[in-house]
Amino acid sequence: MSDGWNFDGLVEDVLVKSSEVTACCGDDLTFPDTSKVENPKDPKYEISKEFLENFEEDLNEYDIGYVNGIDDLFLHEYSFDFKSAIVISHEMPQEILDAGAGIEAQDLNNDLYENFGELTYSISDYLRENGYE
Repeated sequence: MSDGWNFDGLVEDVLVKSSEVTACCGDDLTFPDTSKVENPKDPKYEISKEFLENFEEDLNEYDIGYVNGIDDLFLHEYSFDFKSAIVISHEMPQEILDAGAGIEAQDLNNDLYENFGELTYSISDYLRENGYE
C-alpha cells in the first residue's frame, strides 16, 4: 500500500492480538434510548429537498445517504416498522487504526459507537420536532 501502511504487519497484529478481544464493532455495548421527543401523532410522509439540504448542512462532518425499500436489503430475521432509512457514516479516527487489534482499540471503538448512538437519537428528535416519525 502506497500510504505507508504495513498491511502484512497489520494482519499479523490482528491475528496475534485477536484473542485479547472478547467482542468487536460495539457488540458488547448496550445503549439506552435517549430520545426526548415522542413521535408525532400525525406524521409527515413526504420530505422536501430543502429540508434534506438543511439537514445535511447541519451534519456536515458526516456523510449522509438515504435508503428506500430497507426490507429488500436485509436478509435476516429483523423486521422494521419503516421502509426508508438515513445512513450516516464518518471516517474512522486514525487513533483506532493506529492502536491495532486489542483492548485499547476496542475501547476507542466503543466510544465511537457511543457517539454515533447519541447522534442517532439527536437526529430522531430533530426529525420528530419537524413532524417526521
